[in-house]
Amino acid sequence: MVEKAKADLDRVLGGLLLSFSWPAAKLAAKWMEEHLHKVFLPRTPRGGKALKQKLDRLHHTLKQTYDNSDSRAAQVQDDILQLQPYFDTILKMFGEGHGTIIPKEMRSGDVIYRNDVGLDEKRLKAFVAKLDALWASVKGWRRKAFVGGMTVVLSGPKAFRGTASGVYRSAQDEMHVRATPKVLKRSSGYGDPQYILIHELGHRYEYKVGGLPTNFDSASWVTTRYSMKEGESFAELFALGHFGLQGKWDGVKVQRFEQVMSTGRLATRLAARYLAAKHSMSRCMQEGCDKAPQKECKWADGRGRAWFCNKHFHAWKNPSREIVSQRDVPGGRVGERYGEKPA
Repeated sequence: MVEKAKADLDRVLGGLLLSFSWPAAKLAAKWMEEHLHKVFLPRTPRGGKALKQKLDRLHHTLKQTYDNSDSRAAQVQDDILQLQPYFDTILKMFGEGHGTIIPKEMRSGDVIYRNDVGLDEKRLKAFVAKLDALWASVKGWRRKAFVGGMTVVLSGPKAFRGTASGVYRSAQDEMHVRATPKVLKRSSGYGDPQYILIHELGHRYEYKVGGLPTNFDSASWVTTRYSMKEGESFAELFALGHFGLQGKWDGVKVQRFEQVMSTGRLATRLAARYLAAKHSMSRCMQEGCDKAPQKECKWADGRGRAWFCNKHFHAWKNPSREIVSQRDVPGGRVGERYGEKPA
């Protein structure tokens, strides 16, 4: 096995020294991806940093298409000449079947875990066990989020913006998880890694299941500050309800969300009272208040609209609402749209 790998390495890279062509260079780049795949993982074997950098640069040059000049070809051959004395070491450090076993993927039930970060077998099993336990905690109607099986990609920090612990990428239908020790720790609070992963699972539900019973992006479903961002309200409700968290948000909305998603119907007694108050143009939106509206505002980055009597407006108003505009309501009745005169 070792002798064959060495012969293949001599044939593929050494062959470019004898007869160079750019089509052959592209094939050599592909061979490196398949047989020296540890070069492209975030983890670097002890003492292998310099070799990894040279191999990565060589691979980039072999694969590029923008400069096929003779000088570039000469640079490739010079790089190979510098690496040739270390072919045995390269195979031991980065070759398939040498050194620590780095599984490319692992299957657990209907979930495939792709090991893009390059975890060894023991650590990969630890991440799979932790994530399996999280997915197993998802019950009831939320289980539909796993329809068709799910691919989880264990990635390094460079695959994410900022400090996000995970993200669902609908174009590839992949759940990307930041494979750091923090994910393995127990967590249940708002914004913790496991919360974020369940939030992202909510996005997969939207994408794969669809057919939601109502528009959860409307202002009436806003809970957390993050839910005010376009397209985030459903996923926030999905996660808040899963963990049963309580906070500054309106817990009644989470209860309504669970009832709506469980039954597929909005016409509950609680919802009817709420919506009746919401759509009465001549009554304060505060439940139980029959006074005429005196203040009208746009909030949640302009996506939400509300109207109250003076007393309840000042009680409802706070910085988290992100009010962008407010006005007095003449005549005690609001129009169909913000600022319009009533019909």
